Amino acid sequence: MAKKVRKKTKQEMADPVFRKRVSSQSEVLLRAYAECEKLSPSRLQFIYDLTGGGWISRFENLDDDAAFEKESRRWTKLRREFLNTVEKPREIHCFTCLYNADEGIKPLIRMMKHPSCDAGSALRMFWVYDPVYYSDYRTISECPDNEGQDVMRMLRAIKRRFKQSDFKTRKFYFDPEPWLQADHVDLEALQLPDAMLTAIPKSSRGVK
Repeated sequence: MAKKVRKKTKQEMADPVFRKRVSSQSEVLLRAYAECEKLSPSRLQFIYDLTGGGWISRFENLDDDAAFEKESRRWTKLRREFLNTVEKPREIHCFTCLYNADEGIKPLIRMMKHPSCDAGSALRMFWVYDPVYYSDYRTISECPDNEGQDVMRMLRAIKRRFKQSDFKTRKFYFDPEPWLQADHVDLEALQLPDAMLTAIPKSSRGVK
């Protein structure tokens, strides 16, 4: 059985410190996503269609199950081709920002291991996927569900790349500070390199 995460009480969610931290996290994520908007509108739409099923809203035959299934298979094939051929850091970043994790974590693992993945993209993925939650497990096999095990593989792959300074670029913004401020974050348990505790690019911390 998967671990139960205690939900915040109404009083905790109303706490000004908590609300400020959540607001700061939202601002960071919006700034990180802004990199996607530097793609051409058509390319951004294509990646959105690959990752979030954007094509469904344009599909005219929703009542035709056979036609819908055929179109779904086509987009699955296009996503597979994208994962096999993508080279541009911004497209990788955009894919990870928009991807629907309900489809499984393995495509994200591939992007995190991609030689062209930017350090900012990887840092964003690390903190968004709650490393504190998974740090309670000593090994991947201890995690009781397959999806959680894949998340742990991704988190470990990201951490390993930072420890090895294995990123060609550090251009895309992400600041982990709002996540570090949470009272449950145990940095000693996480054992992260300094590069995972500072903003990317370094000059971006606190910049609006």
